[in-house]
Amino acid sequence: GITGATCARELLLRAPGRVQLTLFDQGRGLGGRTGHRRVEQNGGYVLPTSSDAAFAFDHGCQFFRADSETFRNELLKDWLSESWAAEWTGNFGTLGDHGDFFGFPAQPPFYCGLGGMSALPCGLLADVEKRGGLVRAGVRVAATRRLTSGKWLLSGTEGQAAFHDTAEEEV
Repeated sequence: GITGATCARELLLRAPGRVQLTLFDQGRGLGGRTGHRRVEQNGGYVLPTSSDAAFAFDHGCQFFRADSETFRNELLKDWLSESWAAEWTGNFGTLGDHGDFFGFPAQPPFYCGLGGMSALPCGLLADVEKRGGLVRAGVRVAATRRLTSGKWLLSGTEGQAAFHDTAEEEV
């Protein structure tokens, strides 16, 4: 998810050359609750991200706020400069069960991923890979165990996910 992507990137930024990193994401697409879908107009088929779609939407987190000065200065500033996120200047609202439309509480600024919320973790993880990290999608790590050798054994729902200490030792 977004937290794992952020932590992975920050580790590689703060300890360049000293960290060997592999990030596992259990979803087909990366980003967890920042999921973004493209849908075909006829039949409601979910299409791959690269396909031309009739419409697209964020079905998880649609926006975020940056209430903390630390968050704004240490993360958001970078995400904005990388064009992974931007301030949302449009309108918000909720549609009640009686058909009445209420405006969203006005506590701006709000931010969103450019091209959908999944653009943010995808940008972070592309940078992780550029810095030498490995990203593995579709792998659920269910348990971890430190071995007496100092290496880690990662187990997934299908059995052993990885015997991990360095990239060369991945299974």
